[in-house]
Amino acid sequence: MNFEEQIKSNCCSLPYDRINISEFRELNVSTITRAVLFVFATWSGTSIVSFRLLCESLARSPRAKFPIIVLDADGFDFDAFKKTFGDLPQGKGEAFWIENGQVVFRDHGYTKDTIEILPARISSLNSPESDAGHVKKA
Repeated sequence: MNFEEQIKSNCCSLPYDRINISEFRELNVSTITRAVLFVFATWSGTSIVSFRLLCESLARSPRAKFPIIVLDADGFDFDAFKKTFGDLPQGKGEAFWIENGQVVFRDHGYTKDTIEILPARISSLNSPESDAGHVKKA
């Protein structure tokens, strides 16, 4: 199964058109209005569970119109990533919540015990229905 197929099979009830698989080198964070950037590690059970929990939470919040930008944990320059995000992914399903070009929250994986933070994260980025989170590639 390739990377895109793995993402598709794990986004659960969230419509796949809300997922934006991207290359880190093509990403310009300053142009993102609202989005969650998720670092997906195909080899990590924790990352897979975290992605499913995030997608399920977003699917339950119909006003959460922003996309999930998914990066392959094995496919980018870690030094450049650290310069942009201040953290290095550890394969746990790291999520970076972005609003108006700034990272507003950093989460290092979700479990059934920690998903209670997701509704607050989603509410903080809830976009008006006319604003779908605009993601532009550099």
